[in-house]
Amino acid sequence: MDNKIVGYTYASKHRERAAYKYSADVSVYVAPEYQRRGIGSALYTRIFELLRRQGIYTVYAGVALPNEKSVGLHTSLGFREIGVYKNVGYKFGKWLDVLWLEKPLKDYDEPIFSVEKEPSKDTIEQFVSMIRVYEGEYFTEDFAYDVAFDAQYQRLCYLKKGDEIICGIMFTCLDGCPHITAMVTKREYKNKGYGKQLMTYFAEYVSQLGFREIELYAWSEKTKPVCASTQAFYKSVGFVVVKEYPGLWTENMITVKMKRSIN
Repeated sequence: MDNKIVGYTYASKHRERAAYKYSADVSVYVAPEYQRRGIGSALYTRIFELLRRQGIYTVYAGVALPNEKSVGLHTSLGFREIGVYKNVGYKFGKWLDVLWLEKPLKDYDEPIFSVEKEPSKDTIEQFVSMIRVYEGEYFTEDFAYDVAFDAQYQRLCYLKKGDEIICGIMFTCLDGCPHITAMVTKREYKNKGYGKQLMTYFAEYVSQLGFREIELYAWSEKTKPVCASTQAFYKSVGFVVVKEYPGLWTENMITVKMKRSIN
């Protein structure tokens, strides 16, 4: 505002250990002369949305006491007080107590998003078993065999409920672009929005790595009418057909190359 920075917000890891990767610490700062104008709320609202898209479930904020304005801002945005660290900080020549507050960003029953750079044996087995169910329908008869081999050298991301993977993407990098080599949703979880949810997380993940496009190859509905639903799904999440390839994988079959830009 007024051609200058009047406030900012940021998020950081809550803890270094992997068990805490779905939680984050947040802070917001607004210049004194610009406070009580809704700037702090606007900044927090924006970063909360970004954190949700990155798979964060809970955020925590620490407020050095006393600070009624900051406590009031946080509680107005849905934070609740969870405890005070006594004499935990030292500043301006005195010891400070810090109040900690928490705010859930997502329903804890929602599936967890994870990425495995070196997929475990169990992850590969679950992914392959989902593929196998659709062989001869959406995939070639031997596709599960190919995936079982390729998954050892590619990355897998997925949505998981407890120990059960319900939707997954296998991907690699071709010509400097993230390339989806397989995507599948467990049959009993189809048409419930999990595919779109996973694609949102995946796009956010590769965006953080610096990529601005995603590409994939899929069968054309001109070859198999059942694949019209596959292309419709990809188009619904931002992909467009950029080229057709007759006989790329199997004779007499048409394959389409699809791309999506990442904002």
